Amino acid sequence: MAKDLSPSLEVTGDDLSREGDSLARLPGTWNVFVAHLGGQTLEGFIQDCLRVRQLGHQPVPHLTARRYRDPKQLEETIRLLHDEAAVREALVLAGDVEPAGFLKDSLDAMDSGALERSGLERVWFSGYPEGHPEINEGRLAEAWKRKTDWSRSCRIPIGVVTQLAKDPAISAEWCRRQGFTGQGIAARISRFLFARPEILEDLARLAGMPALLQLVRESDGAPYVHGPAAVGEEESTMQFCLPHYMALGALSRTVDGLSGTL
Repeated sequence: MAKDLSPSLEVTGDDLSREGDSLARLPGTWNVFVAHLGGQTLEGFIQDCLRVRQLGHQPVPHLTARRYRDPKQLEETIRLLHDEAAVREALVLAGDVEPAGFLKDSLDAMDSGALERSGLERVWFSGYPEGHPEINEGRLAEAWKRKTDWSRSCRIPIGVVTQLAKDPAISAEWCRRQGFTGQGIAARISRFLFARPEILEDLARLAGMPALLQLVRESDGAPYVHGPAAVGEEESTMQFCLPHYMALGALSRTVDGLSGTL
């Protein structure tokens, strides 16, 4: 894994509008992944990425393939993000919206040629250690082979951001089994320190993950759900799997936890 990689944070536009200024308290410069929520305009999304940059961090936008009419619109969006917010990396995923054109998923975006033409320095894709509710394991494995072949062909490094799991150790073990280190693929394990119960519940239902719903039930009406324990630093998996913290409506509290001020 490249030596310049470090733990990352994921936020939404709602997180930024409520508690965005808290990002200035994070020590150092973080890669902050910015989700593009349904109903949000492209202009608003670009402004979110620009705000992350102005607060001292590197924005990594979610590029939802189904939002774009065609490869040209996707390519133009990436160039706007680069010109206005100095974006160099992006997470490419299908999304949960109706397709605006013929791009249906990350593979379509990849095959369109828009990603290499846009000059991105690294492309991240989603990984599913606990399975995908609509895609079987065979298709997921085939998709990863296509992505690694694409990376070697166009010489753009790729990485994986795992789905949120109740136990980060499950994701770490999956990363080890996939052999990402030997393939030169960076890996980020999604986890959280704190979450607003209603947001975690919505995510769990959308992803079809009952284990996360159990965490909500166990919180017993508390204002925040506490995240699971981190994977131990002594475990070899941590040598190539870095934590990817999701704000989940608790951005300020998460920043305080990450900066050691909570």
